[in-house]
Amino acid sequence: KNLVSVGVKEVVLLGQNVNSYEYNETSFAKLIQKIADETDICRIRFVSPHSKDVKDDLISEYRTNGKLMPHIHLPVQSGSNEMLKKMRRGYTREHYIDVSKKLKEINPNFSITTDIIVGFCGETQKNFEDTIELMNEIEFDSSFAFKYSTRPNTEAARKFKDDVPQEKKEERLEQVLKLQVKLSRGKNLKLVGSTMEALVIGFDKMEKGFLTGRFPDNRIVHFAGNSDLIGQIVSVKIRKANANSLQGELIQ
Repeated sequence: KNLVSVGVKEVVLLGQNVNSYEYNETSFAKLIQKIADETDICRIRFVSPHSKDVKDDLISEYRTNGKLMPHIHLPVQSGSNEMLKKMRRGYTREHYIDVSKKLKEINPNFSITTDIIVGFCGETQKNFEDTIELMNEIEFDSSFAFKYSTRPNTEAARKFKDDVPQEKKEERLEQVLKLQVKLSRGKNLKLVGSTMEALVIGFDKMEKGFLTGRFPDNRIVHFAGNSDLIGQIVSVKIRKANANSLQGELIQ
């Protein structure tokens, strides 16, 4: 309520495994509902959730709560059940796909972004191909991809040997990145010609004089406009698609 009183339009609930939240019988989904019902905030987001704790009540909240933005950053790390078990992720490939399908059933344009690790201890070519297949099946809107590296004092460092050659890690990472560019550009191209509401968050650092906005699905759009629009929600028509962002025109 304090944030709304000073003009804030959007809040991001932040926490490690944020959707595991529970307090006095208030689940994470109920917390979001409470914020939506009892404040005049326009947009609600959250990071970073854990796939194992995405319950049906949270999925239902996406269906009924217009303030909860149609995007989730849901780290998957690997598409291989063998690797997921080794990483102790607490869910299977099938569970992740099921959650994704339920979200897409609510809104076919629901945006799912993720984190991916290649070259985890013992990862075979088949394990890696499972990740590539999962990327193609889910069609992630974007992803952060990394090469595995040993971190001292972690369970993985104690129990497993970092046995995937560095060259193989780099090769697999490059393949993931290239596929994601293809998926992201393809999805962005489908949006050209459409109009969406963007929250103006500042100036484009790469194109002086252009504003930067964030659509409900978390996509970034750049367009011409005045600084007095920063902090406002405006209509923008998409004119051009890049792999990582969109270019648009302000609709007066």
